[in-house]
Amino acid sequence: MRKIVATAVLVVIAPALSVAQDASPRNWTQGYVFFSPAAVGTSIAGARPSVLGFGFGSEARLRGGVGVGVDLAGETPTSVLVGGFGHEETGLGLGSLDFSYHPSAAATKADPFVNFGYTLYFGHRTASGYNFGGGVSIWFAKHFAFRPEVRYYGGDGSFPNPVPGVSGMLTFRLGLAFR
Repeated sequence: MRKIVATAVLVVIAPALSVAQDASPRNWTQGYVFFSPAAVGTSIAGARPSVLGFGFGSEARLRGGVGVGVDLAGETPTSVLVGGFGHEETGLGLGSLDFSYHPSAAATKADPFVNFGYTLYFGHRTASGYNFGGGVSIWFAKHFAFRPEVRYYGGDGSFPNPVPGVSGMLTFRLGLAFR
């Protein structure tokens, strides 16, 4: 009888002990999807809301709060949504390779970050540029977070903005992260 009780206790306790692992995010990967209403203009002060976008990406934290990530987005002028797709310049693709820094090393519900990196613009023409910004992942469940972010996209004079005649784009991303 003792062997049966000891075996039953071991069967019940062993799974509980196996999940008692360190939950700190030293090395992790997360994915995310986002919606991004954007403001475009020749300067941030002269920006006007006129672009909507969607995208997705992934990020891996390496060491000491430093991470690397990629994302892909598509932006289109709001005039296209109202006036139709009969225009030559109906959208812009953005592919980015970014580095990020997360100052919070502990596993917390709020994970602020800053990021910067290279952006490839593609669509009716192709150009190289840069991006920088920041945000916070607010983990409301073990595997899901609300991820608001602000990101500025820029480049040289050949920036292929979906709204002609402007040189930069400030996006406000509202996203969902998962890990």
